[in-house]
Amino acid sequence: MPSEKTLIISPTYGRCLFDAVIKIDLGMNVTVTQHPVQTGAAIADHAFIEPEEVSIDIGMSDVATSLNTIAGSARNRSITAYEILRSIAQGREMVQLVTRLHTYPNLLVTSITAIDDYKTMKALQASISFQEVRIVGVSIISIQQTCASSKIIYEQPDTSGGGGDFGGDFSMPNLDFGDFDIPNYIDPPSSGTVSPQPTGGSSGSTGGGRNTSALKDLWDSFF
Repeated sequence: MPSEKTLIISPTYGRCLFDAVIKIDLGMNVTVTQHPVQTGAAIADHAFIEPEEVSIDIGMSDVATSLNTIAGSARNRSITAYEILRSIAQGREMVQLVTRLHTYPNLLVTSITAIDDYKTMKALQASISFQEVRIVGVSIISIQQTCASSKIIYEQPDTSGGGGDFGGDFSMPNLDFGDFDIPNYIDPPSSGTVSPQPTGGSSGSTGGGRNTSALKDLWDSFF
């Protein structure tokens, strides 16, 4: 007995009504994310609906009927029905499936399984699987972003002040070396060891203390 409540509507072949619909499997799955959800968060943001899947088992006889079923005017109706289903699948044609429980507007045929044995010599018994295709609209929004420019000033080192590699306005401090004498290394004597000699005081320990203080002031002025 044909089921007028289950049919495929194809843009190319129109209404495809079968002689018999043996079984329909409707599937709907919601996948929930595995990470923890913060209290008060929208649960819909942490779960998504997977594309729906439908499978139907149909039967088509070679015996002509008065109903407007698929390939109703052909002699080999079972073969014609199978070829139409193959053409829909090969062309990736979007079809509408109408069932008693629900109507699916956007489906693609994902598989066709047909049994051909001694029991189906004059008929078609097949299983057809569909999967939903999600179609959404796209909106184009023009966003004008204004970014305030920032002026960045890089100061180049000023080496004119005699600061050497330190840059900027660095200048040598005015140091007072006291009585510290810098020895003459330009014309060293032909023999012997040249070493700086303090000029203030007759004691080497006293002169060394003054020289040490001057060197310490020089070190502190740099660092």
